[in-house]
Amino acid sequence: MAPQVPRVFLLPKNDASTPFTIVTLPHPRTSVPTRFLLHGSTGLHEITKIVPASSAPRSWLLAPTTDTDTDTKTKTADTWLGTGQTLSDATLYLTTPYDPLFLLLPLLLPPVPTPTSTLYQPLDDLLDALAESEAGAEEGAEYHWAAVLAAPRCRAVLEARVKAISETTTPATGAYRPALARAMAVLAKKCEAMAAPALPGSMEAAAVGRALSAGGAMGVEGVVAGVERLGVSADKDAADAAEDERLRRLLRLRTAAEFLGGAYLAAHHAEALMVFLAGRWDFGAVEVRVGEVRAARNEVAVLRSGDFAIGGGRGGGGGGGGGEKKRRKKKEEEEEERKKRAPAASKAVRDLGKVNTRGMAKMTSFFKKKET
Repeated sequence: MAPQVPRVFLLPKNDASTPFTIVTLPHPRTSVPTRFLLHGSTGLHEITKIVPASSAPRSWLLAPTTDTDTDTKTKTADTWLGTGQTLSDATLYLTTPYDPLFLLLPLLLPPVPTPTSTLYQPLDDLLDALAESEAGAEEGAEYHWAAVLAAPRCRAVLEARVKAISETTTPATGAYRPALARAMAVLAKKCEAMAAPALPGSMEAAAVGRALSAGGAMGVEGVVAGVERLGVSADKDAADAAEDERLRRLLRLRTAAEFLGGAYLAAHHAEALMVFLAGRWDFGAVEVRVGEVRAARNEVAVLRSGDFAIGGGRGGGGGGGGGEKKRRKKKEEEEEERKKRAPAASKAVRDLGKVNTRGMAKMTSFFKKKET
């Protein structure tokens, strides 16, 4: 049996009396067996693998915590860590809280309704169906729904999520039927929470800043002046500023939905979420503005390329003189290079070139017709 390779995990704050467990569950997007971190008190956690760039090799230097307690030091020394260890593999496994709603949706709301998916069922029956789904695991994989349901914290969260996306006849009966519309409403609230007041920094810059900012997208000096020449004013009044902020909020909302759909939802659920959001918000104005900004960037790029062609590039003097000098210099350099690459003449040819041929008849004169 091969020895286990130590790995570095960034874990949530843990009560020492409650151990962590690694479980395998189907990924909601791809149905591929995926590992999650299960904790009895804090629930499920997603495991994100962070690998350092190959161009910058890294390693881990691990050392025990400094503690004045002699008993603690003795316990640490008896473990694998001992007085310290180094790991050549600098991969970091980051664990973050995970909403089990994403895992429930493919099972409770399949793309093709099953005979039981349209019926009102007791809550326990809906959750027990999760454990039965272990039989459908891919070959070589084993799902651990039973372990998830056995954790009190996880079961309570699962029950709350099932109720949130289900219709019920009366609360007293305790019978529930998952409904797509209710599930999409819950996901829409997630998108709103993610988009308010702004998306994470990198996502905000790439999805919102680039799409609605001509200056930021061009990345050249003087682009605002170029945009103004196209009739897109850089100075907005209060009404324009308010409209711009409204479009930004809509674009953030749509970006959040696209992110959730691409990372955590099955294809049919991601499509249903976009349709649901389009029914509540009008994204047409966003498409128009994004198209206008894209067209403005393209025209400014054309104008910039025209300026370079006319002026011979930056610093060309604006009159083409700089460009002409560059072309002349380039031609001279090419001529010098051609002469260098030409084969060297022999000594006889060089000596013949020094002969004074003044007054001598040319070779062509011997082939002319004789005058009569």
